[in-house]
Amino acid sequence: MKQWTEFTAHRFAEASAHTEDIRQGAAAAILAHDLQNAGQRPEEVQPDAQAARQEMGPTPEAALRKLHPRTAVLTLLAGSGSRWVKSIQAAEAGGTPTGFDLRKPRGLYPVPNLLPPEVCPADTLPIAAYSLAAVKDLGSHIIMTSGFEAEIEQEILQPLGFAPASYRFQQQELFAGKPLGHGAAALQAMPFWQEYEYVICNFGGDANNRQTIETALLTLAGLDTLGEDAGLLLPAALVANPAYTIETDSGGRPIAFHHAKLTGSETTADRGWSNVGLRLYRTRDLAEALRTLHDAHWHSDSGYQVPGNAGNELALDNADAWLAERRRARLLTIARPEEITPAKTLEAIPGFLQAVASLPGMRRYSE
Repeated sequence: MKQWTEFTAHRFAEASAHTEDIRQGAAAAILAHDLQNAGQRPEEVQPDAQAARQEMGPTPEAALRKLHPRTAVLTLLAGSGSRWVKSIQAAEAGGTPTGFDLRKPRGLYPVPNLLPPEVCPADTLPIAAYSLAAVKDLGSHIIMTSGFEAEIEQEILQPLGFAPASYRFQQQELFAGKPLGHGAAALQAMPFWQEYEYVICNFGGDANNRQTIETALLTLAGLDTLGEDAGLLLPAALVANPAYTIETDSGGRPIAFHHAKLTGSETTADRGWSNVGLRLYRTRDLAEALRTLHDAHWHSDSGYQVPGNAGNELALDNADAWLAERRRARLLTIARPEEITPAKTLEAIPGFLQAVASLPGMRRYSE
């Protein structure tokens, strides 16, 4: 594409005004070389874009079907986090027993089921069911765990109708009894995703939006089809006081990512674009980034020592930054602020459920 300037939600809204939904608008926009013309009707895009559209498929649904065998989905469902553990312990100490086994990942905590009855009729579902439902049937699934695979199957995958052949589990390795970060987990799972062209990465406690994910996958594949050197597509939302601030250059491309957990300090922006926890990679780029970072920063006696990281972890944020430095990262600024509402503590669950209920196709949440 000639430009990536101000690729914002209103531009998608403009593009989708001529079509049935936002995914149609995305398909029109991504297959035009100049995003200044993203509001064109699909039949008016440039000839090379028309050829690219024909290669991807006549409709977004057809394109997604063609992308399914070319896509891996990596869902990180191993961890709990210190804030989650402390919130459970505080509830127990305050006389409110939860009955939840703290050895289990946070994603297995039961919450009300807001999925439509035809999708899943159960009264309750584990937190991570929403993240997995959002990526179901978009590719071959790799689920990173810390054990409890039988519970994940019985409580999430079977109720959601995942075919047994559509997923595999991979237990995350530990170093000195602790995980080494989601970048290290992705590196460990690489033998299972490197044969695909694209990798969707999500987390088992986020309020993922299926429309955002589908649009992002179509966009990344569209960029690839048009010859754009885009190794990372990062959906982002415009929010106040972002916890995961994205710094961009004058053309709108990301050049730095600020994550309080990694840097050990809080960000100070009043308003800005923020990562919603979802990432889509071109496989060869993610593999190159992770291998390079591992070779440069792994120490057998102390784990990863990545400059700028507060701990000894390798994060996907580090891979993102590596790709951004090489001009291979792009933003997709269509995510909704509600998508940045993870269930990281017991107290955060009502907000998480309200966010999930606001997403397309969900039932209303009533406390």
